[in-house]
Amino acid sequence: MRSVLWQTWLFSLLVPLTACNTALSYAGRPMPYTSGLIFEQIDRDEVFSDPAAKALGEAACRGQTKAIEASIASGVDPDVRGLKGLTPMAMALKCESFAGVKALLENGADPNAIFFDGWVAPLSVAPEYDDRRIMEALLAAGAHVHIAGGITAPFEGALHYKRRTGSWDRLDLLVQHGLNIDTYRSKSPPDRYAPTYLSDLLSSGEPWKALEYIKQGPRVNEHRLLLAANSRYYSNSEDRCKAEINTILRSRLDPEEVERFPEEFGAAAQARVRSLEEQ
Repeated sequence: MRSVLWQTWLFSLLVPLTACNTALSYAGRPMPYTSGLIFEQIDRDEVFSDPAAKALGEAACRGQTKAIEASIASGVDPDVRGLKGLTPMAMALKCESFAGVKALLENGADPNAIFFDGWVAPLSVAPEYDDRRIMEALLAAGAHVHIAGGITAPFEGALHYKRRTGSWDRLDLLVQHGLNIDTYRSKSPPDRYAPTYLSDLLSSGEPWKALEYIKQGPRVNEHRLLLAANSRYYSNSEDRCKAEINTILRSRLDPEEVERFPEEFGAAAQARVRSLEEQ
């Protein structure tokens, strides 16, 4: 009896793990996070009810350039909407079809047309894909690198790509195309504590990349970054990075300003930074 109970308990643990692994991988590779969440639940046969729109969506998915050109030339809107506001571009992205994305853009598709009930833009998911050309094509066509107001930001896709592959290539590409790494993530009037992409790097445990951008940037939100940099303990190596970040940021602030915000620059945090700087 005890053996049966043990096997039942072990099975109850393994089944959720197996389901999780199945949901987070595809074709033997880790699944892109945002696109996995939105596209895996979509049956592309059910997206468009109109036959002409469905044909364009299928051609976009398959990367059939001539069929895309013919469909749009016949009068089908390249940004026609279907289930959950999905577009032919969304279908091309679902299938990770660079040819489909490229052909749609060349035939009038809007690189910024949002879909999935208004919270995903093409550039929200493109940074996650292995084929870099998809992201490059959207950027070349004018896709916005700064997206806010509830729409999933390209920064988030780039961060998911880094976690999946270990590469900062996608975030660097966004910065090359004008992403202000210390811009606020909200459309509402921000206060000095409002999160920025740069503070998100610190909060998510990426201090070395944050330090790289801090050194490059002319002006950053020092208050928010100092709060993020001191909100958690890192490894010894990361603590040294944090100490350098603190030194740089504090050097840009008036000493009296530091004294006015003890919750951000507490004695314990400052003592820890000084001890690291002396090592």
